[in-house]
Amino acid sequence: MTNASASLLPGWTATLVPADGARLTQVWNGTLSTGADGTATVVNASWNGTLAPGTSASFGLIASTPATAGAPSATVTCTARAASS
Repeated sequence: MTNASASLLPGWTATLVPADGARLTQVWNGTLSTGADGTATVVNASWNGTLAPGTSASFGLIASTPATAGAPSATVTCTARAASS
């Protein structure tokens, strides 16, 4: 995640939609939740959420795929979380 804005971002979320039956099983540098359809949501950890302009954070993941699947792929969407009031 990179903050390309001119404002401080208080947090980030990445949504991953794996293809061909792949499932995320572990992440680091974030918190994972997985829907019944396999869609995974990763939110920042408590220590890497606030991003100053021009800074970035990253997370890693481990995924599993069925034996019949080819190379794993996913659609990824990243969003900034708004500051709570």
